[in-house]
Amino acid sequence: MAFAAAAAMLSIFLLLLMVEAVFRAFNMFPRTIYVKSKVPGLNFEYRPNARIKAGNHIVRTNGHGFRGPDFMVKKPPGVKRIVVLGDSMTAAMSLPEESVYTSILQTRFARKKGAPRVEVLNMSVGGYNTMQEWLVLDRKAAGFSPDLVIVQFLLNDLTYSYPLNESGGFGSKMKNLLSENFSTYRFLKYVKMKARSDMSVSLRNYEELDPRTAPTGPEFMAPIYDTEGVHFREWQKAVRKFSARRGSCVNTLFVIFPWPVYQGMSRGKPYPYQEFHDTVTQTLDEEHIPWLDVTGALIRKQPLGEFWVTPDDFHLNAQAHEIIADTLMPEIEKQLTMIDNGQKRAGLCKP
Repeated sequence: MAFAAAAAMLSIFLLLLMVEAVFRAFNMFPRTIYVKSKVPGLNFEYRPNARIKAGNHIVRTNGHGFRGPDFMVKKPPGVKRIVVLGDSMTAAMSLPEESVYTSILQTRFARKKGAPRVEVLNMSVGGYNTMQEWLVLDRKAAGFSPDLVIVQFLLNDLTYSYPLNESGGFGSKMKNLLSENFSTYRFLKYVKMKARSDMSVSLRNYEELDPRTAPTGPEFMAPIYDTEGVHFREWQKAVRKFSARRGSCVNTLFVIFPWPVYQGMSRGKPYPYQEFHDTVTQTLDEEHIPWLDVTGALIRKQPLGEFWVTPDDFHLNAQAHEIIADTLMPEIEKQLTMIDNGQKRAGLCKP
């Protein structure tokens, strides 16, 4: 019996070894692009110099752990530097790099005659909320001397961040170790996730759902929309941190994206969450932070459901990113002009 048990264990081990070899040979179930962050409160970040296959394109991160090409820490002379902070809508892993609105803006500034020399640095990370985006600015982006900071906002930024690690215990560390090093373990996690999920979920299933009651996760429940609740107050604290920087030469612009899920987003119905947008913009107005809502520009073209990347991926597609870049371009030029005029009047920037 002992021999049979040992033989069975050896067979299982050899089978797992062969499966692991096949997964690695064909780059299947590669390790995640996320790693645990050393910045307190940030929780997680992108792995520097990563290459991840996403559909038909490769997602790359630079040496600083952000999507896109490498850039120098020191800002070149005569360059206006724009840092864009956001979540998965701006990280846009479902799209090729050149289709993301940050890359489109970079290209348009480079081609426009008479435009200032501009660098657009996409420092967005999927899953971040507004407080984490503040931490990126405070602990990372500030060192790159931005002239303008764009903060992309989505309604689920009113909630807590997504944790990378469930706990700091031995079990969690062992799971992270296996997930970091073995494609087979990542495959088994994928199978477990699929077994628990509804495989029939598609765009049509969301048509009549309300995010305040939809059973897709606690971040979409009513408490996050309560202006007296803890989630909204925590978000206001993050906004005030951005507001506190307005005394320097770093302007901040919030760009509000639509929540493109639930309640008739492909049927041409009125956008159902405008009241939440109004609550958000009221806070920004109180803090004297300029904002731009791109929702109207999108829904004037077509229903929001038509901007999904795929029927199972509600992130915005390349067409939506083109429209967002069209909408942002004049506002960014306005902000850069205001920065120039402010510096001329003051003679120098406050530290």
